[in-house]
Amino acid sequence: MKISKFCTIFYLLFALLFLFPVFWMFFAAITPQSADTTYPIKWFLPPYTLQNLSEIFSKSKILLWTWNSTIVAIASTALNLGACCMAAFALAKIPFRGRRIVEYTILAGLLIPTQALLIALFTLVKNIGLLDSMAGIIFPAVAAPLSIIVLQRFISRLPN
Repeated sequence: MKISKFCTIFYLLFALLFLFPVFWMFFAAITPQSADTTYPIKWFLPPYTLQNLSEIFSKSKILLWTWNSTIVAIASTALNLGACCMAAFALAKIPFRGRRIVEYTILAGLLIPTQALLIALFTLVKNIGLLDSMAGIIFPAVAAPLSIIVLQRFISRLPN
C-alpha cells in the first residue's frame, strides 16, 4: 500500500504539532531570562545561552530526581510484569473453580478510577510504614487490573 504525498505531508504536520512543545521547551531553556518573550516568534530567536542549564544542574538536584524516577519506573514496571504475568497465566491456563468470578472481579477493578483509590492507597502505605519511601510509590503500582486482563488475553492465545 503506497502512501500518497498528501498523507505524508499531513503526517509530518501532525508530528510537528506534537513536537512543538518539545522545541518550545528546548528554546526556552537556552534563552536568557532577560530576553524579550512578549511575542511567540521571539521565543525561538537568538540570543542563546547555556547559563540556564548550568544553573539548573548546579543549584538543583535534578540528576537525583531523574535517577529516583528511573528507579521507580523500572522497579514498578518489573514488579508489575512479574505479578501480573503470574496472575494472568493462572487465569488463562489453569482451570479452577471460581475462575470467572476472579476474572469479573478484576474487570470490576477497571471500573474504579485511580483517583477514587488514592486516599485508600495513601492510608495503606502510611499504615504499613512505607510513607516517604520509594517502596511506598512502587508497591501500589504492582497489581494493575488492566495489565492482568491484557496479559491474560495474550497468554490464552498461546499454545499449551
